[in-house]
Amino acid sequence: PYTTLFRSEAAPTEHGMLLQTGVQSGFTSELVNLENNAYVGKLYIGGQPAWLSFDTGSEWLAVASENRPVYLPQKHGKRVSEELVSEHYGSTDLTGTVWSDAVCLAEGAGCTGEFPLIAIKSQEGLPETIDGILGLGPSQRYHE
Repeated sequence: PYTTLFRSEAAPTEHGMLLQTGVQSGFTSELVNLENNAYVGKLYIGGQPAWLSFDTGSEWLAVASENRPVYLPQKHGKRVSEELVSEHYGSTDLTGTVWSDAVCLAEGAGCTGEFPLIAIKSQEGLPETIDGILGLGPSQRYHE
């Protein structure tokens, strides 16, 4: 019932870990270890590069869009809701609107179709070197 979309292999590099994803298609993505505090890697959202914290404790994808226009949702995205949403995890609080757009593991490769994300309007706690958060945790909205 499960299909493997990609597999990964990791190897240490000078700046962090080289995470080789999509081994069959031959593209790689480097994850950088920031002072043993976070792993950061580059994804392409709506064709635009963004450095995201790979976070196992949250469940959402959120990208800076207004104060630091990393992601421009009007360019390719589709608005899911007019309503502002707020999320909190650890020391980070953010508010934004929900959009859907293509998310790629590498430029033009390993892409999803319409993937839901939060276009951040305001936030506190996200370092300037990080454009957003890629939540890898299970969705609490669907657990009882």
